[in-house]
Amino acid sequence: MAYVLSTVLSVLLLRLLGMPWWEALNHAITGISMGGFTITGESLTVYAPILQLAAIAIMITGAISFSVHAQFLSQRQLSILWRDPQH
Repeated sequence: MAYVLSTVLSVLLLRLLGMPWWEALNHAITGISMGGFTITGESLTVYAPILQLAAIAIMITGAISFSVHAQFLSQRQLSILWRDPQH
């Protein structure tokens, strides 16, 4: 559920910031699942800086363990991120 929620929110964020739907879907899926791949040969440099920052936030979100996401959603404590040894 954390993966689906993160992906959907990422698509909506990128779309809201002006990225076309298909590109937003591709960048959200790869940002969450693989740390960020792009569909252009120039990487994210073809996009506005606000989209680049959003992509970085999405990649960081994808790098966090989904069990930590689930704990955060249930307990609503930011300190959970620092208690996990992976972070």
